[in-house]
Amino acid sequence: GKVTMYTCGPTVYDFAHIGNFRAFLTYDIIKRWLKYCGFDVDHICNLTDVDDKIIQRMQRDNVGLAELTDKFAGEFLSDLK
Repeated sequence: GKVTMYTCGPTVYDFAHIGNFRAFLTYDIIKRWLKYCGFDVDHICNLTDVDDKIIQRMQRDNVGLAELTDKFAGEFLSDLK
């Protein structure tokens, strides 16, 4: 069979922390178990790039949306490796 997972990733306004990774570890364990059981798994994880925390951080740091969110999205993806 086939399983599609859609999971919530971080809001990319700062570095990910241990609380974020607890959720991602849970998703990863479920995905690995499903694959072990023979399922074909498509896993999609969103990154929230518009949020009040992001707007506040943009104003605080005087940076644009893309500059802020690209930086922390990249850091998050790098941390997952």
